[in-house]
Amino acid sequence: MSIQTIFWFLVLAVVVFLFAKNLRQACLVTGGHVIYELWNFSVDWILWPVVIAKNGFVGFMYLTAIAFIINLIVLCIYQKMKIDWLGVSILDEMKQKALKMSILSHNVNKWKRPFYILITATFKLSMWLMSFKTVVFIVLSCWEDSFVATAFLRKESFGPIGRRDLLVFTASTLFSCAFWGVITGSLILPSVTHVWSLF
Repeated sequence: MSIQTIFWFLVLAVVVFLFAKNLRQACLVTGGHVIYELWNFSVDWILWPVVIAKNGFVGFMYLTAIAFIINLIVLCIYQKMKIDWLGVSILDEMKQKALKMSILSHNVNKWKRPFYILITATFKLSMWLMSFKTVVFIVLSCWEDSFVATAFLRKESFGPIGRRDLLVFTASTLFSCAFWGVITGSLILPSVTHVWSLF
């Protein structure tokens, strides 16, 4: 795991601990993301390059089908467990606490005020960007996967998976697999081949 990945895990942990309702929720969300990211890392950076290198487009089709099945199973389990380890509910906490910090920034001393203003502006910008569903769909589909994208874009955190959810999930799976197929074929495999040829 790269230093950059560890850094972003630490950033996630700090944000979660700042905005979580309690320590249990903070540990649940942080731990859930760490475990899930380790799984995604092994799939994206190990399984995808190996399968595509050996089987080409046929391997890509198999991986897309497998991704659809596995992510759908994870989504169903997530809905059935009703445990928000993704931290979807923390977004509401972020909105409320960012508003409080915005109000408090007018009453704190001059040394703390820049910190309050910076934090508030950052989260307001994040919330504004997340109000654009298309942006959220693209970013989460590429950066994460169809399970995470669908979970964040649902109208309700938990409950039966509806037709709209399945549509979002299917589109996200196709989009994310196409994106990662291009990344694997155009960047990862040529880089690995080049490094391998040096030895």
